[in-house]
Amino acid sequence: MRKLLCFSFLFLSVLLSGAETGKVLLFSFFKGNGEDGLHLAYSRDGYNFTVLNNDKSFLTPVVGVSKLMRDPCIIRTPDGTFHMVWTAGWTEKGIGYASSRDLINWSEQKYFMVMEKEPAARNTWAPEIIYDRKNKQFLIIWATTIPGRFPDTEKAGDTGYNHRIYSVTTKDFETFSGTKLFYDKGFNVIDATIIENRKNYVMFVKDETRNPPQKNIRITTSGSLYGPFSSPSDPITGNYWAEGPTSIKINDTWFVYFDKYTEKKMGAVISKDLKTWEDISGKVTFPEGVRHGTIFEVDENILKPLLQYSNVQQGQIEVKEDIESVHPFYNVKDYGAKGDSTSIETDAINKAIDAASAAGGGTVYFPAGNYLSFSIHLKSNITLFLDNGAFLIGADPASGKGGYDAPEPNAFDMYQDFGHSHWHNSLIWGENIENIAITGHGWIVGNELTRSGRANPGIGNKAIALKLCRNVILKDITILRGGHFCLLATGVDNMTIENVKIDTNRDGFDIDCCRHVHMSNCSVNSPFDDAIVLKSSFGLGFARVTEDVTITNCSVSGFDIGTFLDGTYQRKNYDRVPDRGVVTGRIKFGTESNGGFRNITISNCTFEFCRGLALETVDGGILEDISVTNVTMRDVMGAPFFLRLGARMRGPEGTPVGKMRRINISNIVVYSANPDYASLILGIPGYDIEDVKLNNITLLIKGGAPKEQAEIVVPEKENSYPDPQEFGKIPTYGFFIRHVKNIEMTNIEMKLENEDFRPPFILEDVKGASFINVKTPHIEGVPSFILKKVSNFKTIQCGLLPDKKIDKVESLKF
Repeated sequence: MRKLLCFSFLFLSVLLSGAETGKVLLFSFFKGNGEDGLHLAYSRDGYNFTVLNNDKSFLTPVVGVSKLMRDPCIIRTPDGTFHMVWTAGWTEKGIGYASSRDLINWSEQKYFMVMEKEPAARNTWAPEIIYDRKNKQFLIIWATTIPGRFPDTEKAGDTGYNHRIYSVTTKDFETFSGTKLFYDKGFNVIDATIIENRKNYVMFVKDETRNPPQKNIRITTSGSLYGPFSSPSDPITGNYWAEGPTSIKINDTWFVYFDKYTEKKMGAVISKDLKTWEDISGKVTFPEGVRHGTIFEVDENILKPLLQYSNVQQGQIEVKEDIESVHPFYNVKDYGAKGDSTSIETDAINKAIDAASAAGGGTVYFPAGNYLSFSIHLKSNITLFLDNGAFLIGADPASGKGGYDAPEPNAFDMYQDFGHSHWHNSLIWGENIENIAITGHGWIVGNELTRSGRANPGIGNKAIALKLCRNVILKDITILRGGHFCLLATGVDNMTIENVKIDTNRDGFDIDCCRHVHMSNCSVNSPFDDAIVLKSSFGLGFARVTEDVTITNCSVSGFDIGTFLDGTYQRKNYDRVPDRGVVTGRIKFGTESNGGFRNITISNCTFEFCRGLALETVDGGILEDISVTNVTMRDVMGAPFFLRLGARMRGPEGTPVGKMRRINISNIVVYSANPDYASLILGIPGYDIEDVKLNNITLLIKGGAPKEQAEIVVPEKENSYPDPQEFGKIPTYGFFIRHVKNIEMTNIEMKLENEDFRPPFILEDVKGASFINVKTPHIEGVPSFILKKVSNFKTIQCGLLPDKKIDKVESLKF
């Protein structure tokens, strides 16, 4: 076996050394019905293709109803990013999309409903993506059948399918043009693919006509990428059924590959002039079971990581010489790490990172084992890959075997907590670096990291700290007890966090002064502090807004530390929580809020046994253009909703009070388990929260507060720390709203488990308030609304309450 492995590596070394700077062809394809996702094969001559990753998938589909990945089409843009679209199902109106820098680590998958406005559309098949360099935008084309749309060829296809080619354009995969009919020449057509040919464009299409049978590949041309394209040529394929064409020009020869799907194999034709074609199907070889996809060209430096990744997945990496021959994988054990639970591995890990960095980048690989370490120094173009069974463990400074890096000086640390002002005193840290990732199914364990902000020599208080970085991926890892922060990311741009699990003793994710952050499918249990928190501190020495953030499909909770990951979900230690005995574990914006927050969405998230949603700006920053939708909260121990515009003003002297405006919260279900707290929407005198909409919200409230609680006066506390606990018990069980301009509450329903003698709504100093279809329990002698200094107020269809319109009132109960 050893000889076989050595021969394997010798062959691989020879293979790579022959074309260090050359080009190679990659072929993306699917197998079976597309259930397992993206497969890749490579070729250096265009004739013989070798499968990668032992014919296993590089990316498993998770979007769409059927969750398939058929017809994967991949292109690469000038910035080096690969973009892929695919067929997500047989009868769906959307397509899948993801991007990657290396074809191994992929972004969050997205699902675009490109035929959403065509309710009769039967399908969305074989999408292709083309990049328009001149206009810096993407053209996406695909085939769809819309019954009755083209009656002349209605009976020409298979079982009612009668396709035409449609298209959209996009610059950013966030906004899209309207869907257009792209190609219709009076016949049933699918599988269109476009290739640039000097100043013209060639589109290969499949004639899908069955009656009379065609099922062949044809050519159309245009002087513009966007058409119109010509009528089709005669078939370029032979007397067999062909589909899924993909084409590339190699030297002066056009190669067109296609799926001979009735024969269950691939075929190909070649031409030098796009007119005369030679069938070379008998000369090409593809991996067994290949279904059609896309051919594209890459550099050798893209292939080498794919080859090495494939070997790592097959367990074939054994010696350092082998790694160096194909480098971009650097096994920490080959640099002295033992993974034996007792050795301090700091030097070995940093040596592996240094070696990868010196070679231009690569993956530092942790096989299964327990690696004790102090501060690890990330560098640009480095991936840390923690394999299943690998535990990266923060070492104990008290052991006398070393310590974490000292917190670096920061002239601005008076404006935020100690933990937000320093990054180097961490288990893993990086500063002013780019193109980094921490991935794999291993764990980061920080039992010896402190949750406090002490500056004692050798103490570390963060699992991962990143400052002024860009292009960051955190994926699939698990973090247990991450200290003050599992992740402190400050001034980081373009960050993707996906499928990360956290069970920790203070904060989970702190996203501070960051832009373009996308977090999905993460679970964070943090009873002692916030789970997912966006901040905008002054730690960088200037105010920087946190903006363009999406948080989706995540769960936050406050179970006992460690019981989330072991699956017992215990609540025995809830009274030991240091912050006034109320578990935290929530999603929050603030408290640090010098730069503010803008253009942020939260969707499809769950809260359990924790505090509710908190949106706060108290240090001069704006908080605007926020959307929160499709959220459930169970056993909420604090205010379900806490919106706070305050004037703590922890920042440079002269900073003005901030603004909070344009906030939409919709489709929320809440069970609130603590009767002391209600939802709070609080500005301060002279500074209103503006333009808040709450829609489709159901609250089941524990209730049971005594009558005297309804008489409590809520203090202003303009300069205090922003948290519901600061305001004490609240005289309403629903919403206390003060210093607000333009609030609209629609389709709100509140229910009480226990009789409560507080009103559901108290409004003070509110200018413009609409309550539409709001339903609350009616308790004899208890008003539904208490209004103080309220203007432009109205209720419409609010249960037993009559419709009201009030221009201005100083004090009113009803």
